[in-house]
Amino acid sequence: MKQTVDETVFLKRQVQSDVDEQAVMKLARETVESFAEAFAYAMMDHAVAFGWCRDGEITLIVDGSPVALDSLRYVRELRLFDKSGEFKAVRTGEAFCCRVLQEDEDATSKPYTVYEETHKLWGSVDTSGRNGRTTVPEWCLLSSERGTRLYVPEPTGRAKGKGLIVRSYIEFYRQRPGTDETDSEYSSLYRFIDERFVKFVDWGEGGEEA
Repeated sequence: MKQTVDETVFLKRQVQSDVDEQAVMKLARETVESFAEAFAYAMMDHAVAFGWCRDGEITLIVDGSPVALDSLRYVRELRLFDKSGEFKAVRTGEAFCCRVLQEDEDATSKPYTVYEETHKLWGSVDTSGRNGRTTVPEWCLLSSERGTRLYVPEPTGRAKGKGLIVRSYIEFYRQRPGTDETDSEYSSLYRFIDERFVKFVDWGEGGEEA
């Protein structure tokens, strides 16, 4: 896992609770309109899958085939992300809690310190066909001895794996903790705000980002 610390960025964070399925899909489409290239991640009752969102339609690659996500009935968590932001919906009973993160330097944004980690996705590029394959151009299968299978964008060059950059937002407090009796709520040096997926990267043979 490769770790980096970035500069301060300005972040808009919006949260809505008790959102029904129709409103989730509407908010998701509105959010990704500003994305240059929106990838999708879904944790479902029976599988985990990646895909994309184009022209307002969410597509996941399941068992090697592209499948339109027309219903959230079996979805536990949904993320649509690109380099500039992320839409996230998490099931809470019969409804969803939705959160939108977008980096945008304007008067209503708040500055946070960024911390990034590159997480390796389980498995290596599988071209044997024994564990499945996909006909989706520029996508490939990652499989592992554990039996996991994920379909992801193809790596370039000789990379045998893929990683996913996860960006965390942290607020550091200026004062020393515990020195001000009126500041008992902020008794630590920093506070974790949120995290999001950023983009896929190639994972080199040496176990690092290619």
